[in-house]
Amino acid sequence: MEGLLTRSLTEADRDLLAALASRVSPQSMISRFHGAAGSPTPSLLDRLLDLAPGQREALIALDDQVVVAVVRYARDTQEGDTAEVAALVADEWQHHGVGLELMRQLASRARAAGISRFRGDMLSDNAGAQRLMTALGQAVSSRRADGHTVMIIDLAPS
Repeated sequence: MEGLLTRSLTEADRDLLAALASRVSPQSMISRFHGAAGSPTPSLLDRLLDLAPGQREALIALDDQVVVAVVRYARDTQEGDTAEVAALVADEWQHHGVGLELMRQLASRARAAGISRFRGDMLSDNAGAQRLMTALGQAVSSRRADGHTVMIIDLAPS
């Protein structure tokens, strides 16, 4: 992560977030959004930018004002100690620890907000996302169905 700036995502980053999504490969978009690749719709950007401290937070990593990764959590409304988590890392930055470092920072914020578990819903063939989840904490459960894997992890103490 040397040379990268990390900070909270804000509404002012809408165009930078859209640019990240347009730069990643179709496979990265499918892995992240579980569907068709392509540019994010305005409604998807609205949803991703709907942030509220302690409920829905996101961090970005920037390389010279270009977003190279984004991670986000959204607190589960039914299970308040659990949050759904997701990441998107530019293809050229994958496997360099950027996603893991951002997720660790996000986990720290989540713990401070009273969240003790992350849940990740990923395509079953997304080994990178599965490794990322297990690097963050101890798996509580993992189940596969219909090409998806849902992992719940206890967040490791900081």
